[in-house]
Amino acid sequence: MTSNIKKILKKIWLSISPTYRQVCGIEEHLYRLENMLLVDVYQTALIMKSQVDITKLPKAIGAIRYAQQINYLALQEVVRICNKYQLRYWLDFGTLLGAVRHRGFIPWDDDVDISMPAPDYQRFLQVATEEFVSSDFSLIYIPSQIPKIAHKRILPNTRESQIEFAYGRTNSNLTFFCDIFPYYFADENLEDERINNTIVTSLKRTRPLADYKKLSDLDKAEQMTREYNNSISSVHDTKKMFLGMETDAAFQPLIVHSEDMFPLKTMVFEDQEFYVPNNPEKHLTHLYGDYMSFPKNEHLHSHISQATAKELDLVRNIIYDK
Repeated sequence: MTSNIKKILKKIWLSISPTYRQVCGIEEHLYRLENMLLVDVYQTALIMKSQVDITKLPKAIGAIRYAQQINYLALQEVVRICNKYQLRYWLDFGTLLGAVRHRGFIPWDDDVDISMPAPDYQRFLQVATEEFVSSDFSLIYIPSQIPKIAHKRILPNTRESQIEFAYGRTNSNLTFFCDIFPYYFADENLEDERINNTIVTSLKRTRPLADYKKLSDLDKAEQMTREYNNSISSVHDTKKMFLGMETDAAFQPLIVHSEDMFPLKTMVFEDQEFYVPNNPEKHLTHLYGDYMSFPKNEHLHSHISQATAKELDLVRNIIYDK
């Protein structure tokens, strides 16, 4: 009987897409499936295989939910600092998509994405070190890259080891972060083509250095990135903004209209209201196209999906000790 159950469970497991395995928390609990009632597993498979309204998906459970809860605390900490110093911020990318589509985290996403105008971003970096001293979180500053916020209890101690951690070059499976992205107001005298070409050129030149063999490479990339950003940006608010060249991502180069971003408005994410762009639907369409449908190419943030029992105990303790 046991061997037959195992065969059936394996077939069901293989029939469920990786995204839905993450949504259900099955990744973390697969080794316990033998002890579950077969009917429960079968019904789970049917539900996940059926046509469902993406806006009504249940929240993640298990390992992914733990990461989400910790990053939600990181988000609240960043917002506390922004409010204290009157800095502008907004939810962006996957976090904004989660707010619009799920009123919280995308069920299979564990990161938090926050954006700021460059002056506010630079001010945030100035005050962050002192502000995080008494916090449970810490800022990992990587020259030429976006900064990352992570819980102190999962971070290594030295700067170099923290950068390695942020790059995912450690044995830890707890590499989930709150990322902060700068947007720069574009020089009004420049056409989009010039801005796009500058961003593409910058990323091509800095990417080999930013791949990080030694800290001096990152410092060189930092200087180049700063020069490229300054070459096409304005010190004043203008009609267009571009995503800073600290961000090397699939949606670069990214240019947005300031009127679609400001004035900021609020939207519920999980159980609180946070700032979002003035026209979040247009921004998300620009980023993802039909953002209300299931993604054609499922992309998972699987930082925690392979967590060991010891690592899962650590994140549980962080959550329950908060």
